[in-house]
Amino acid sequence: MIDAVKFLDSVIGSDEKINTELNDVFRNLKYKLENEKFREFMQLYKDYSCSKTKENSMRFYDFVSIEEIDGRKIIDYLMKLRCEEFNGTLPVLHDLCSGSKNILDIGCGIGLQSIYLALNMPDDSHITGTDISEKSLDYAIKCADKQGLKNVNFAYCDMMSLNQKKQNEYDCIFIYHALDESSIYGMGSFNFRCCMEDEKIHGARHVLAENGKLILILDFENRDKHYKNYLKLRMQENGFNNVNLINVEKVNEVFIVGEKCKQI
Repeated sequence: MIDAVKFLDSVIGSDEKINTELNDVFRNLKYKLENEKFREFMQLYKDYSCSKTKENSMRFYDFVSIEEIDGRKIIDYLMKLRCEEFNGTLPVLHDLCSGSKNILDIGCGIGLQSIYLALNMPDDSHITGTDISEKSLDYAIKCADKQGLKNVNFAYCDMMSLNQKKQNEYDCIFIYHALDESSIYGMGSFNFRCCMEDEKIHGARHVLAENGKLILILDFENRDKHYKNYLKLRMQENGFNNVNLINVEKVNEVFIVGEKCKQI
């Protein structure tokens, strides 16, 4: 299995200039971008960091997937900062998806998780990555083409519209850091956020085959420690059984995994 560093090097590149710390990335952006572009980036970053709504996420990822410094997309610099996280989570994700033939990656961004699985899964497995940022999807398609992959594709899809898609199509679905957008950080009452989470989980259930597996991956570094148990309950109440928590403590990540029940 390819480790995360070699994987990122193969997809993004191994230039030393993008192997850097977050503060260095910001300094480089400030120095290299025009003032107006840098102010736009900082405002988008602030909006996205404070409230991961659908609109804020789409605007931020569209920007960093287009704009360049020194001939490299800004997203390249940001993804390289996540080597440690990917080293901890991608092997776990691979093991959980192992044996699945038709996999859906909801909120795939620039497609790194999908591409990693496509490189490490058997040729008869297929991965579909979906996102609301068309610029990120364009980037993902180019990365997959660079690797010569035939078992992965990318398409536009809003996770809030999954109930309108073909039913029972995938035997494994994962949502990597995308469930919390407009739910955990979004504005609104607790009951409103519960409804948002329920609708997303129920939408995933709609396109998941019977006994199929749903995998939620979340960052808990700065999160209420009780939230993962609450989300486990939300899955159980939305038609999933055998729900388990897998903590990847060295990178403060948690996997919440459940199987689709026959009936809710």
